Amino acid sequence: MFIDIGRGLVAGLPAIALPPAILDAVERGAWIVFNLSGGKDSSAAMFAVNLILDALGHPRERRIAIHADLGRAEWDETPATSSSALRFCTSEMKAHVIGPHLARLLRGQIVINVLGLRRDESIARASTPEWKADTRYAAAGNPHGTAMMLWNPIAHWTTPQVFAAHDTLGIPLHVAYTCYQSSRLSCRFCVLQSLGDAQASASAPANRPALLHLVGLEATSTFSFQPARWLADVAPRHIPGNLRNRISLAKADAAERRRLEAAMPPDLRYVKGWPPRIPTIEEAGIIAASRAPILSRHGLADLYPNAGAVRDRFSDLIALKRAA
Repeated sequence: MFIDIGRGLVAGLPAIALPPAILDAVERGAWIVFNLSGGKDSSAAMFAVNLILDALGHPRERRIAIHADLGRAEWDETPATSSSALRFCTSEMKAHVIGPHLARLLRGQIVINVLGLRRDESIARASTPEWKADTRYAAAGNPHGTAMMLWNPIAHWTTPQVFAAHDTLGIPLHVAYTCYQSSRLSCRFCVLQSLGDAQASASAPANRPALLHLVGLEATSTFSFQPARWLADVAPRHIPGNLRNRISLAKADAAERRRLEAAMPPDLRYVKGWPPRIPTIEEAGIIAASRAPILSRHGLADLYPNAGAVRDRFSDLIALKRAA
């Protein structure tokens, strides 16, 4: 079910998705929670949905705007874009903290979380539903009667439609778009960020301390910020000479680490959970020899320095697994 807000409410806006389950909950006085990131999609969703809620007679006092403040990871301008003049803003860390918070705050109520997810953002979001029940923080049939739902009212909108909605409704855009030409708003630097957006972020003077902090972590850890890209290479002109030298050493150490890891028996490299088997004494020797220079590089103690110690450690873990 779609409601065309471009006819009768505000000309030029595309329809929003209003599934029957969501409409029913709205008419029953559900609490509406707008999850705002400061980006274009969540803002467009909030403004468009508010028009529909007003038209349906939904009481404004049962609407909340909430922003997960990620502290120094965020652009300086994001809190103001997301939350000034809104009912309240919580400085908590996204869904797995906000969800339980809402379940406690609005216990016994119907809660609709409005999100700005859109299908054309990525392949991963191509199947984004218009709505779904959210039982993560309020199980079906819970004793309090709390019911939580996720609503994606602009899931079918295109990026040009989102920007057009901002123009039509006079919604302010984050400086990441207007001053630095980012295609999407995330943290200052994000492991899912495109090269262009990372370069845009690095061009903002206020983001330089975060850039240098993260590049410093790359240099110390020998791991790149993104799997296939070092953040240090995104805007090298902003990286001081001493840090560039540390990055060069880190890259060399990373290559050596990968060589050492490749020498380990494939089925005995680290995986989540319990080890699959006890290595042979020869395999344990290879593991010990591979671990030693990596631990030394990071100044960590080598608790299993030889084949016997490595094999004994595997044996202990296998015994614990069997006893669990």
